[in-house]
Amino acid sequence: MMKRSLVLILAVLLALPLLAQEPVRRIFTTRHGQRPGRPSKVLNDPYVTDMGREQATILGKHLKKLGFKGRIYASPYLRTVETAVLIGKEVGTKVYPDVGFEEGVYKNKTNLPNGGHTLAMLRENFPGMIADDAVLPDKWMGSKAEKQPDITRRVMKRLDEIMKEHPEGDILVVGHAGTVMAFARGFSARIGEEVKGSAWNCCLFVYGIDKEGKPFLISNNMKHMPEKLWASPPGCRTPEQRQKAFEKQQKADAAVKD
Repeated sequence: MMKRSLVLILAVLLALPLLAQEPVRRIFTTRHGQRPGRPSKVLNDPYVTDMGREQATILGKHLKKLGFKGRIYASPYLRTVETAVLIGKEVGTKVYPDVGFEEGVYKNKTNLPNGGHTLAMLRENFPGMIADDAVLPDKWMGSKAEKQPDITRRVMKRLDEIMKEHPEGDILVVGHAGTVMAFARGFSARIGEEVKGSAWNCCLFVYGIDKEGKPFLISNNMKHMPEKLWASPPGCRTPEQRQKAFEKQQKADAAVKD
């Protein structure tokens, strides 16, 4: 009897670290689907490609399997909002365009020369899929040049605001490569361990917040996406670079337990 009791006590002690890491909420971050697709009314702000739509739909189905229940936020660019809308259709959630997660604003570069899509335009483009209480300034694009630390501070600050305003439920942020990696840097600093990975189209980084409010990494991989749909790894300008990134991601995913 004593031996059996000791075994039970040992099992409980071994499980304590796992219980401490049970998330009370989850933060999902992803990059938009492949671009550029067909042009839109706003110069340099196209829809995603057919592949991008497929990527977004697959990611939405995966999030539904994961039991996603919460709010979806997206950079106001068309490719991010369209990706978020396609995901939202799968999980049954409307989208909040949010300037806090916009593309990085870089020196001597105007991302959208004739301005971005307004909230009214987004509602027209995606009827019934933009949240009724969404708020977006008509002239939302930032004008002050940003560096990597600036983008990291911006996205983490906005995430903190959202978590305070809405203290329960999952959060999905659909952004850009820079947005996804800014979150990785921000969470790395808070976790105390580097969050590694690449921002492929419709990648998925999943962070948990435990009952004490401490963040931790749950997963980061591309296992949800068929390999034929892996596209646009950042910084890969040649077939050789893309192949190297592809093989690196395959190796990383193989080490992730389902």
